[in-house]
Amino acid sequence: MVARFERHLVLSAPTRVAPVYRLIPLAPAMLTLAAELCPRYWDVEPHPLRSLDAIQLACALATAANVPDELILVAADTRLAAIAPLEGLHVINPIDPPPKSSP
Repeated sequence: MVARFERHLVLSAPTRVAPVYRLIPLAPAMLTLAAELCPRYWDVEPHPLRSLDAIQLACALATAANVPDELILVAADTRLAAIAPLEGLHVINPIDPPPKSSP
């Protein structure tokens, strides 16, 4: 699993023509936004937004604001997948993917 993750990081280098993932540096602004998101979604069902989920959500929101196309957040975490659409993000859960459309 670690080797696969490291390979994905190499394939996601910003110098590549088509990086696999967009890597977001964790800047102080991300932590500030994450800290604002936690109390905003403390009472949301099925669970409150916790710190690491808030950091992921903050990074996704910052990225979505700077990309021309719609960002799709892939999240298997129930709480993150439930809260991200409240912030305007489109979410795909790999455990429960959307049905394939017919040709």
